Amino acid sequence: MRRLLACAAALLLGGCANGPVRSETPRAAAPPLLAPASVGDALQVQQLLHAAYGSDETTLQCVVSDDLATLSVVCLTALGQRVFTLDWDGRQLKAQRAPLAPERIDPQRIVADLQLAFWPLAALQDGWRSSGYAVSEPRPGLRRVLRDGRIVAEVHRGQPPLAGGVWPARLWLVNLAYGYTLDIETQDAAE
Repeated sequence: MRRLLACAAALLLGGCANGPVRSETPRAAAPPLLAPASVGDALQVQQLLHAAYGSDETTLQCVVSDDLATLSVVCLTALGQRVFTLDWDGRQLKAQRAPLAPERIDPQRIVADLQLAFWPLAALQDGWRSSGYAVSEPRPGLRRVLRDGRIVAEVHRGQPPLAGGVWPARLWLVNLAYGYTLDIETQDAAE
């Protein structure tokens, strides 16, 4: 059981933190994190997260909630064991890892990926303007991030939001700088 937890966490978050350096794309710090209120409306959703890093893959169940004061993320293995919990209040990012979760988990990169995937484009453009990152939507369903003129990440939106929802039911995030992909299914409002 411990080995499964450690393996799942390592597979998912290895790419989110310290993956291999790709010589054609220089790695940089995560973009600045936006305030929780910048999402627009309070929400709570359940997500199924499929992560691929190299030839490794893992799946996590996550609950994301934002009450406009604090963004919280709780991720569990398929067996229901907690891998990590993150809380971001716009000033301080607190992370709690399961005892066997890898130390290299980068909470800032996880929140930055979440915001890239789901936050309003205008909020990202305003918040990232002076950071060296540029984000655009060159066509419907595609969000692209450039740093120093190079594409470092893309988000491809698939299915539209579920009835009553605001986030796409399915999307794919590709981080070219760190070499990982996330396939995210937003299932429904969390109970």
